[in-house]
Amino acid sequence: EFGLIAGILNRKGSLGPKDGFRSRGELPLEALDHADADAAARALADIDPAAYRTFNMVVADGRDAFWLRSAGGEEGAAEEAGVEVMALPEGLSMITAHDRNDPSDPRIRDTLPRFRAAPAPDPGAGDWASWESLLASREHGPGDGPGDAMNVVTDTGFGTVSSSLIALPAPARVGAGPLWLFAPGRPDEAGFEAVLP
Repeated sequence: EFGLIAGILNRKGSLGPKDGFRSRGELPLEALDHADADAAARALADIDPAAYRTFNMVVADGRDAFWLRSAGGEEGAAEEAGVEVMALPEGLSMITAHDRNDPSDPRIRDTLPRFRAAPAPDPGAGDWASWESLLASREHGPGDGPGDAMNVVTDTGFGTVSSSLIALPAPARVGAGPLWLFAPGRPDEAGFEAVLP
């Protein structure tokens, strides 16, 4: 409604629900109660991080984008750190269960350079081909496994179950709305379909 998006990921070692913790799925819904990314990020900075398992979250609109990190209890993280809010810089960033652009994560180390080298999508023209291909890729770095590819397929049931491509118009683009393409399965098997507009 306001051109605001929010997405959340578990951090390393915190996959799934756990007794005594609230669902992290509440947090994007909380973010969407705000009119812009700045207000949403400021509100989420004040939550009790001990109520949720650790997470990375992105909140963005056509003007601003923020990375919210709740890493309390992780090795090397301050238990009392709370939710850290960091502005995402202009350009390409990649966030997984690790920190932004963290080269210790094989998915980031091997895939982020491929995104940077790929032709930029042109959402207004409906051209996402280069990023669709990267999201569907099962390619991983030497010495890494299938769980380190962009499109994760394993024998254990852990893997990619869907993918989204989202574009938010800059405020100067009067009348332009957000675009959202969704693959309701692994992107190498399920095609992307328009959800918005």
